[in-house]
Amino acid sequence: MESSENVVPGSLEVHSPFRLTGRWLPAAALGFGVAIAAAGAYLILSHTPWGVGVTHDGLFYLSAAQNFAAGEGVSWIGSGGQLKPLVHFPPFYPVVLGLLVRFGTSPAEAARWLSAVLFGLSASLLGFAIHRGTRHLWLGLVAAVIWLTSPVLLSVHLAAMSEPLYLALALLGLVSMASYIVRPSRRALVLSAAAVGMAWFTRWVGASLVAAFAVALLTLRRESLRDRLRVTITFLTIAVLPVALWLARNIALTGSPTNRTLGYHPPTLDTLRQLLDVLTRWVTTAHLSHWLEASVLAAGVVLMGAISIRQLTVGRAGRAYGATLSLIGLFSLVSYLLFLTASLTFFDASTRVDDRILSPVLPLGVLVILTSLGSLLPDDWRSLLAAPLVVAALWVTLPNAWARSGMLLTSMREEGLGFASRTWQQSATVEWIRGLPREAILYTNEPAALQYLASRAARGIPQRYDPVTLIPHTDYLEQLEGMRSELRQPGSALVIFSPGSWPDEAAPMRDLTAGLVVLASTPDAQIYVHPDSPEMPSPP
Repeated sequence: MESSENVVPGSLEVHSPFRLTGRWLPAAALGFGVAIAAAGAYLILSHTPWGVGVTHDGLFYLSAAQNFAAGEGVSWIGSGGQLKPLVHFPPFYPVVLGLLVRFGTSPAEAARWLSAVLFGLSASLLGFAIHRGTRHLWLGLVAAVIWLTSPVLLSVHLAAMSEPLYLALALLGLVSMASYIVRPSRRALVLSAAAVGMAWFTRWVGASLVAAFAVALLTLRRESLRDRLRVTITFLTIAVLPVALWLARNIALTGSPTNRTLGYHPPTLDTLRQLLDVLTRWVTTAHLSHWLEASVLAAGVVLMGAISIRQLTVGRAGRAYGATLSLIGLFSLVSYLLFLTASLTFFDASTRVDDRILSPVLPLGVLVILTSLGSLLPDDWRSLLAAPLVVAALWVTLPNAWARSGMLLTSMREEGLGFASRTWQQSATVEWIRGLPREAILYTNEPAALQYLASRAARGIPQRYDPVTLIPHTDYLEQLEGMRSELRQPGSALVIFSPGSWPDEAAPMRDLTAGLVVLASTPDAQIYVHPDSPEMPSPP
C-alpha cells in the first residue's frame, strides 16, 4: 500500500496508444477537455433559441439574481410584490448569475451561457477523471459521451436550475479529494473543501458531499488517527464556515435557517418505487419487478465497492487513484440518497423523486462503474479488446435515453421550455395582464410567472396546507374570504392558468370560484371576476 500511495497517476511507462503520460499528459488533457467542453457548450447554445428554460424554481433564482445585481441583496419578489430575503434556496447560483448580470446581460441569458459552459466543462471533467483513474483514454471518452447524450443531464442544463453549478463543483471536489488522498497536498485539500462548500452553498443536499468526503479522509488515508482528525477538521472548517454564516443570516432575518420546519413525514413505499423506476428508466424501457430493481442496485453497490477496496489494498501500482476515486464516488452516492431520505422525512415533504432530483446519481454511478471496470483491464493495448463490449452494452441499454435526448432537444429548439417557451412568451392572457391598470388586484396560480413575464405583482391563490411541512393552514377559509373581498376592487380578477396537474395543497376550483363569475376563457387560462365589482376589466 505504501508504494501505491506515493505514485503519481500517469507517471508510469505505458505501451497503449490510447494512453498518454509523461510530458504529453498536460497537452492531452487540455486538448481532451477543450474539445469536449466546446461540444457540450455548442449543444446547449444551439438548442436554446427561445432562451434557457424557466421552471418554478428558476423564477426564484432569476428574481434573486436580478435583485442582487441591482444592489437589493439576495432577495426575491414574493406574492403581492414584496421584496423578501432568499432563504428557501441556497444563494450561490443566483449570486453567480447576478455577477454576470452586472456585465450587462439579463438573468435568463446569463443562466443560458452559464449552463452551456458548465455542461461542457463537467463533461470534460468527468471524462478526464475517469481517464486519469483508469489510465484508459477510451473509457474517458465513453464517460464524456454518456454525459453529452444523457436526457437527464441535458434537461437540467437546458433550464435555469442550480444543478449544473452543483454538479460541476461536486466533480471538481471529488477529483481534488482523490488527488489529496493519493498524494497529499495543501492545495488539493483546500480546493476540494472550497468546491464542496460552494456545492453546499448551491444546493442544501451538498451537505451529503461534505459528510462523504469527511468519511473518506478518516478511512482512506494511511496516517495516524490524530493526523486524520486534524486534516478532517481543517477540511470541515473550510467547507462548513460559509454555509454556517449564511444560515445565521437567515435566522437573524426570518427566524428560520432554510424556511423549513422540522416534522415527521417519512417517505412511503410509493416513494421508493418511484426512485427505483427513475433509475431503471435511465437504462431500459422494460418494466421490471421492484424487488429485482432493488436487488440489482444493492448488488451493484456492493460489487463496485468490493472491486475498489481490493484495488486499493492489493492492486497494482498506479491504480490507487482510480480505486480512491471510485470509493469516494460510492461514499458520495450513498450519502446523497441518505440525505435525500432525511430531507423527505424531516424537512421537505414536497420534494419530488424524479430525474432532476436524482441527476447527481447519474455521473456518480458512471464514475464508479467505469473506474471499477478500468481497474480490471490490463494496462497495455489489450484493454482495447473490451471497447467493443462496452460500446455494445451502451447501444443495447441506452437507445431509449438517446431517443429521449433527441426529442428533448427538438422540443427545446422548436418550442422552448417552461415559462420561456413559445406558449408563455406569446400568451394573449399575459399580454392582457400587462395592459391592466396598476391598481387592479390579481390573484393567480402563477404569481411568480406574472412577475417574470409581465413585471406584474400578483397574489397567490389560497392553500389548504403547507406543501413542505404538510401542516394544514388554519386560516384557509379566511384566506378565501379575503381573496373574494379584494376581488371587489375595480379592475381586479382571478386568473387561473391551465396547469398540467392541480396541486393537492391548492384550494379546489369549487372553493376558489364560489361567488365569482367567468369574465373570459382564453386558450391558456380562465379569468374570473367578482359580480359586485364596480368596474370589471375588459375581457381579452
